[in-house]
Amino acid sequence: MPESRSINSIDKINEILLVILIIFSPIFYGSVGLLHYTINGLIILAIVLLTLLKMTILGRFSILKSFLYIPALIFISVVLLQLINLPPSILRIISPHSLGIRTDFISAEFGSGALLPISVSPEHTLLELFKIIGYFAIFFVVINMVESKRQFQRLFSIIILSGLIISIIGVMQKYNLSYPERANWGIAASGGSSFGPFFNRNHFAGYLEMVIPLTLGYLLTDVELNKKIFYGLIGGIMSLALFFSLSRSGILIFIATLLFIAVFSAQKKKLRNATASILFLFAAVLFASFFLLDVDLIADRFRSTFVENQNIFFFMRGYHWGDILKIWRDFPIFGSGLGTFGSLSAKYKSVFSQAKFTYAHNDYLQLLAETGIFGFLSVFLFFIFYFRSLLTIWLMRRNRYVLGMVLGGVSSIWAILLHSLVDFNLHIPSNGLLFFIILGLTYRLAFTKFDKENAVSGSL
Repeated sequence: MPESRSINSIDKINEILLVILIIFSPIFYGSVGLLHYTINGLIILAIVLLTLLKMTILGRFSILKSFLYIPALIFISVVLLQLINLPPSILRIISPHSLGIRTDFISAEFGSGALLPISVSPEHTLLELFKIIGYFAIFFVVINMVESKRQFQRLFSIIILSGLIISIIGVMQKYNLSYPERANWGIAASGGSSFGPFFNRNHFAGYLEMVIPLTLGYLLTDVELNKKIFYGLIGGIMSLALFFSLSRSGILIFIATLLFIAVFSAQKKKLRNATASILFLFAAVLFASFFLLDVDLIADRFRSTFVENQNIFFFMRGYHWGDILKIWRDFPIFGSGLGTFGSLSAKYKSVFSQAKFTYAHNDYLQLLAETGIFGFLSVFLFFIFYFRSLLTIWLMRRNRYVLGMVLGGVSSIWAILLHSLVDFNLHIPSNGLLFFIILGLTYRLAFTKFDKENAVSGSL
């Protein structure tokens, strides 16, 4: 009995800590500040340590078996290799440009034979490695921790509540035009691109892109009508806030996500009728919202995307894709080092207007440049394994709750992965954290079978 009480206490504490992460990470500027993501990291560390303590009390270190561990470990290994100090003779073979960049700065102080890492900026690589390990840790804790339907319902509801909170902050900002910075805790971002608690409207939209599909997923389940109305209202408020943000990519991806849900729900008879009703409902909500929105302003935002002599892939912002590929060509195998794009962007720019960019506005190309072909392929394999196993089991499932929420979760993941083509949402701590939490919850739910007591009776 004491052992059982200890396990239950650990589970409750872990869930509370996870809820704290979900709610507070977006509110404080997306946790982009050193203090905020350090706090996030400490909370993640506490969750991991408590999970290990639970396994110790149980007397077994059992984890659910999954192929996803393999590519995740490969990726972390690649980044660790970037941090290992190597003899110049070896570095010259595997990453000659790393040797060339660092030799001029190191040899004068330490001598020509000094050991050097692959990463051109080891301190940035180490910092990003801690973030990535934290994200993967949350993912694997979630797929091993959530064990009841009530837990799934609570955590999905908390995520939706978090989206509602930042949406209300954004709407308050919209209707407080004289003092827009008040909605951003008294701090205004430069360039007028802030919205809600985020310094950039696209990151605000990226967060909601992951939350809104979950509300649609709830509407596809067999929950009571009053709950569907409640979640539908929340989804409408978040959709309105997304349009208020004037994020072009956010609006387009929102529409694409609705189509994604419509196409996949058509594969299941249980979801077809509900999907048609939901899409009609949201079309009506958005139509009504246009009376509150400045449609001309939205149209101007989209027209400005295609200006004269403007490369469509440049999207008026960000680093030129061709220049990112130049970095990769110089660091093809193991990359320049995770988190080092900002250190190299000024050196490789070919467009005069490009200042020093910390992020490339294309997460895929930045990943390729920073981690090389090995790091990129390991992430690619992770998502191949993930979506292949998820789609296979989803097509076999009949439980209405599982069908609806897994489709909502997959739509969230698809939306932010699509947005990552033209932005760096996954480099924003709150967005990256939410992404991995949804990854874990969706994957775990897809393989979970509920008995009459709502307990898990299955495995991955």
